[in-house]
Amino acid sequence: MGFLNFDQEGFGAGAEQLNVEPDDLASNRAFVELACQQLANHKSMQGFPKRWATNRSLGGTDSYVFSGSRLFREQRLPSVTFF
Repeated sequence: MGFLNFDQEGFGAGAEQLNVEPDDLASNRAFVELACQQLANHKSMQGFPKRWATNRSLGGTDSYVFSGSRLFREQRLPSVTFF
């Protein structure tokens, strides 16, 4: 159990990459590591991003609604956003 928010709200002029956030919450660590492994394993496949980065907690995505809840904190459930 956990929460994955896939957010594609717009297109920017910055780096064209997938961002995985947040990577600094202990409850997210295993999920973020697995996501990065899968991205690395599939980066040459059509439909997968060629570049990605993980970000510390920035507080701007829906994943924080869940990660801040009592249920998620007590059970140490992952709550991650891909954008």
